[in-house]
Amino acid sequence: MFDWDVIVVGAGPTGLTMGHLLGKMGIRTLIVERNKETVAQPRAVSIDDEALRTMQAAGVLKEVLADVALDYGLASFDAAGRQLQTVHPTTREYGFPRRNAFVQPLLEAALNKSLANKACVSIMFNTKCVGITENAEQVDVHVVDVDGSEQTLRSRYVIGADGASSFVRQSIGATLEGATFDQRWLIIDLENTKDRFRESKGYFDPARPAVNLPGPDGRRRFEFMLHAHEKDADFLDEKAIRQLLSRYGPDQDAVIVRKQVYGFHARVADRWQTRRIFLCGDAAHLSPPFAGQGVNSAFRDVHNISWKIAAVVRGEMGPALLSSYQVEREPHARALIDMAVKNGKHFMVKPGLHARLANLGTRLAMMIPSVAEHYAQMKNKPKGSYTQGFLTGLAHSERVGRLAPQPMLETLDRALHPMDDLTGVGFAILVIGIDAQEAAAKLAAVNWMLPGVRVLAIVPGNYNLHRTIWTQWAGRDINDAFGADEKTRVLLLRPDRYVALDALYADDPEPIARTVRALVESTFKG
Repeated sequence: MFDWDVIVVGAGPTGLTMGHLLGKMGIRTLIVERNKETVAQPRAVSIDDEALRTMQAAGVLKEVLADVALDYGLASFDAAGRQLQTVHPTTREYGFPRRNAFVQPLLEAALNKSLANKACVSIMFNTKCVGITENAEQVDVHVVDVDGSEQTLRSRYVIGADGASSFVRQSIGATLEGATFDQRWLIIDLENTKDRFRESKGYFDPARPAVNLPGPDGRRRFEFMLHAHEKDADFLDEKAIRQLLSRYGPDQDAVIVRKQVYGFHARVADRWQTRRIFLCGDAAHLSPPFAGQGVNSAFRDVHNISWKIAAVVRGEMGPALLSSYQVEREPHARALIDMAVKNGKHFMVKPGLHARLANLGTRLAMMIPSVAEHYAQMKNKPKGSYTQGFLTGLAHSERVGRLAPQPMLETLDRALHPMDDLTGVGFAILVIGIDAQEAAAKLAAVNWMLPGVRVLAIVPGNYNLHRTIWTQWAGRDINDAFGADEKTRVLLLRPDRYVALDALYADDPEPIARTVRALVESTFKG
């Protein structure tokens, strides 16, 4: 007997989101947190479009967006105050703006509060994980509460979402590999900012590289690089902080809610999983802050592994499916860490000739329209691109192994819906093309070996929907996010919205269904 299907160690953004995803799929989940409550002070501040899509899948988008400032950009300046570069992506490829600001204590509080709506999810604060024992059938988690009472909890699987100093990571014998950098940064979080500029500012000043980040509801964060000879204590003094702030706008008298000096890391665990234990977020990888992707990579982790665990627990797929977690997620996490390291090297420019040449090079590059557009739209940000895992037909389609777009779809009643609201939380068969509805009716009649799979027909923007054929799950792609090809295509969309299959439809659904069944059957082997 199992006390729980899954025990999640850690109730930060990673663990709480995992709880919501598993709870929405009916998986009995316990979250164990050593602290008495969720965090009170600001930490992570950037949430991207993919992360908001994960919140949409978890059913907490409304609660999260209540404390998010959507759609801000970045303006960078040299030491003389001349603007070097602008970043402000306009794409809504995944249904949301690419750059958004949040306040971690508010996010965690919202996620924790809304867990009350998930009957199969519980949370234990003031409870420390002190031991983990795994065998072929189960995992025993030994915990102790604040009063010293001990108990052993039994589960099918364990998620280590317990941060950079992860006990779970240590328990499976995994180690972090990579670099820890010498540079230190001073973080200052403010309330009641007087600065109404809505974009982030990056100061490429070798004398003091700095970042100025707006947040929701009058919040603002400053980050200043400290030099090797400078002492932490000198810059944690309030008078010194206010002198720094006076050089960067009108906030020298703002309310200081947090001040801290931190270092940063670019490290990845050598193993993310055993048979029944999985590491997510900072337990698996640590990123420098220069890409704003640390917590966003964590959300990608939990969206990837949660549906796989749910499918195995429900007996819909075999345990071999779980082996795809690290092979899918690690390359993308590493690519984003590499981008952050490169951004940091560019940002922490050395004084003298090096700084002048670097800034001149940036200014000249931005004079080339295609280069300026490339960076303004954040096309330099690596996308997830799985080359192995739960997918098939990779060699025949660029869509396979990639996150599907999320267009707005117009249904027959002329209402507009984000695509994921129509596909539901599980697998979906997307049928795309002029004759998508006719094909969808046939495709819905075959056996996919995917319980509850939804078949959604999507017609191009310049075609109206049929009014009598497959109308319940059908929409018009008003912006042609999937293209306007007249040929009908079939995509298998995973619960994490990655494309597992892309096939041309030739009036017979069985060959495509047979390929999908073989993919599902492969998870029961090995």
